[in-house]
Amino acid sequence: MATEFGPRLFLLERSGKQVLGTAYITGFKWALAHDYVYIFEFKRDKTAEEALRQIETQGYAKPYAAEKRAVLKIGANFDSRERTVSGWIVER
Repeated sequence: MATEFGPRLFLLERSGKQVLGTAYITGFKWALAHDYVYIFEFKRDKTAEEALRQIETQGYAKPYAAEKRAVLKIGANFDSRERTVSGWIVER
């Protein structure tokens, strides 16, 4: 992977066994410290794909197109029956 992605690939190592949620939090904190832009769209009882499609169709990322910061687009779905996030997609 390092040959494919070069300086765009970063490995964050954490000590001990930890749950997946803390891995996301660690990654988000790293990205915030390294000047990334996050665009979130949440849907309720739909799909993460629909949320991501809305980011694209509404042009939420356009204001950041000329910037050097990396833009991360996150589409997520909240399942009201299960009362949890049931899926998400991250695109750059």
